[in-house]
Amino acid sequence: MILIVGGSGSGKSAYAEHVCGKLAGASKKYYIATMRCEGEEGAKRVEKHRRMREGKSFITIECATDISKALDNEGDIEDSVVLLEDLSNLVANEFFDIGFDEIYGEAKAETKVEKSMHNDLEAYSRKIIDKVYGDITELAKKVRRLVVVSDNIFEDGLRYDEVTKLYMEALGSINVKLAENANCVAEVVMGVPLFVKGSLS
Repeated sequence: MILIVGGSGSGKSAYAEHVCGKLAGASKKYYIATMRCEGEEGAKRVEKHRRMREGKSFITIECATDISKALDNEGDIEDSVVLLEDLSNLVANEFFDIGFDEIYGEAKAETKVEKSMHNDLEAYSRKIIDKVYGDITELAKKVRRLVVVSDNIFEDGLRYDEVTKLYMEALGSINVKLAENANCVAEVVMGVPLFVKGSLS
């Protein structure tokens, strides 16, 4: 597994696609798109990534949750290279799923939540961490190489409500767990990969 991290506009996606092309050779390349196309801004981002992939022979699979099952209908995938783009969307999709608002929706509007609710949300967050990490490691076992792209959303200096902070902590925890088990970890800064662990060779 290869983990590629970077901030918005860092060039991480373009670099990840380059890595997949280099690793795949003549083998199949899958692009698992996790973003849900919601609103004008979301549509623009999806279109931008589609243009980036043009002519690169990726087979695109849209899968917003349950990532371990994303390629279940694709036949023989054992020798394939897979790009998972991206982790922040996947975690958000799993974290804020259909049932979230029914159970915890009121907490989103509060600056501070009741202690019992906070403890409940923390337990919920741990379940999401375990599920997403488990799904990704399961997917990695099915293919030759898995390249995971994740956003660095932790350095903007803004203050967030407790629910958003728990989501960000969940994403950070999954980043750490994946980095511990990845063969290679790179942070992309202004289009330049800085290798934190291992290498592509």
